[in-house]
Amino acid sequence: MDKVFTSLLAGLLFCVVSMSAQQPTFTISPTSNDVQPDDIFEVDITVSDFTNILSMQYGVTWDSTIIEFQQVKNVNSTIPGFTLAAAFSTPNPGGSSNVPANGMGVSWFHPSFITLDLPDGTVLFTLEFQAVGCGTSDIQFSGPPTPGIELLNGSFTNVSLNPENATVTVSGGNCGTVTPETTFSINNITLDVGETGCLEVEVQDFENITDVAFSITYNASLLNFSSVGGFSLAGLDASDFTTTTPGVITLDWSNATGISLIDGAAIFELCFTGVQAGTANLAFSDNPVAIAVTNGDGENVDFIGQNGAVVVQDVQVTLDLTNTTVNVGQTGCVDVRVSDFENIGALQLTINYNDARLDFGSITGINLPGLQASDFNTSTPGVITLSWSNGTGVTEPDGTTIFELCFTGTAAGTASLSFGGASSAQTANGTAIDFNGQGGTINVNSVNTDLTLTVEDATVNQGDNVCLALEIDNFEDLIGMSFTVSYNASQLSYTGVSNLNTSGLQCGR
Repeated sequence: MDKVFTSLLAGLLFCVVSMSAQQPTFTISPTSNDVQPDDIFEVDITVSDFTNILSMQYGVTWDSTIIEFQQVKNVNSTIPGFTLAAAFSTPNPGGSSNVPANGMGVSWFHPSFITLDLPDGTVLFTLEFQAVGCGTSDIQFSGPPTPGIELLNGSFTNVSLNPENATVTVSGGNCGTVTPETTFSINNITLDVGETGCLEVEVQDFENITDVAFSITYNASLLNFSSVGGFSLAGLDASDFTTTTPGVITLDWSNATGISLIDGAAIFELCFTGVQAGTANLAFSDNPVAIAVTNGDGENVDFIGQNGAVVVQDVQVTLDLTNTTVNVGQTGCVDVRVSDFENIGALQLTINYNDARLDFGSITGINLPGLQASDFNTSTPGVITLSWSNGTGVTEPDGTTIFELCFTGTAAGTASLSFGGASSAQTANGTAIDFNGQGGTINVNSVNTDLTLTVEDATVNQGDNVCLALEIDNFEDLIGMSFTVSYNASQLSYTGVSNLNTSGLQCGR
């Protein structure tokens, strides 16, 4: 009984399976392919269990960096409507196409809207490829570039497909040979005119290197080469560099054994002084020393150079003459103040003044390292010159007074003080920078120098005795004087003089 039930059940299951949709198998043959670079090879697309099929669409994809599509061939002409023009979408070998380089598509339906059966092992078509890279690529059924995998049977049911994909391995020839490479990078910095700074040269993938040679060019109108240093590569020193030609630096280094460094290691630094505002590019070059890198295995190493730059900013120093006011005959001083006074090593100044209104008096308040009174020349009326230099650069805070000029007013009016065109400044390393001179003024006021005698006023009654004071102004440096005081004798009677307050003064009537 149990057997009968089991057999009946098995029969029922068999009937159900027999009545269900059959799924075709699509095979890419051969499923495993081994080729060498540049080889042309083919794979067939074959089917089995291809029964009661009304239409089909699917894609085949691959790695286009390893193999390149060439053509579809051997299209099965026994299938109605299955032609290269009607059923296939393919990329253009080595050219442009709406179909991506890594795939092709098939889309077919029976032109008579009837189903098709094919014998097992039937070849639908052949794909031809060329090996263009190295490695392993799958060749597999997929949706793209078609909307998806779809096989419709006579009942318009999508039975899809059972894929048997393939692989291709490209090896031999030049595969497996990878040319080593090393990267050299020059970093970027910003300098002021007259300032000195250094750029590091860093490396990446510096492995087992025995020889390095190259040239570096720079703009000699914007930069002066200063030095090379900061060596961190075994055996590398200044003797491996040639820096005598402005605008070019060359390196030729070698070591008996290969040297390896961590990524980002700085193997040396180049130092420059900014001489003129602008952007100076530093670039690796093959001239005059050709670029060459070799490793300990005797292999040539690819050189990758990343250039750098120095941005040179314009700077200036400002000297400012202050203003003051004096009277004729009075002495006053003006300050000479500085701004942006950074790393200054030398000053050449010409200061002009109006000698018709001023007499030079003295220089005071000297407040600059190394500056002395002997650095000034005041022998020419109307002109004061200064020549100062210091062994090291001097920096002063903005508003610092570095010296004072003192004058005596000789004539009323405004006397201008200005810096002459010969005035200049240099940094500690001798680089000329812009000089900005701000002039000043001395206002000379006139004064009253006349001798003035004043008799005071008084109101009295008739018969009263009254004394009137006689006051004097500007009584300076006199050796004698005489004057007469008159009065109305019909109204006043003179009675005498008293309180004489000046040595030798006598009065007579």
